[in-house]
Amino acid sequence: MLYCSEVITIVYRIIVKKGKEEEFKTLKDKILVPLATSLEGCVIFFPLSPYENKREFIFYEIWRNERAVENYYKELIRVLGKNSPGKIFPDKLNSFIEKEEDILHKEIAKTK
Repeated sequence: MLYCSEVITIVYRIIVKKGKEEEFKTLKDKILVPLATSLEGCVIFFPLSPYENKREFIFYEIWRNERAVENYYKELIRVLGKNSPGKIFPDKLNSFIEKEEDILHKEIAKTK
């Protein structure tokens, strides 16, 4: 049997605004991680915070397909409120972010 499945790997880095670290950690622990891991299509959603920089967070994610990623973004908007035109994340989440970097967003197709 021949079939093709896609897997989306994302590595996303953010720097949280000074003074917002604890509030962001709470949002991450109580909303971002539980929401992502509860969704069908989420394989791994793992935030890392390098010890030397308490404002830096790196999110390592694996999703079954692009539709699952888009569903996560829609759910974030449903839970956290609206997003500004041209922005993926809700305004509430963006209010914590000083700097962001999409390090990797890659689709890997596997054939069996």
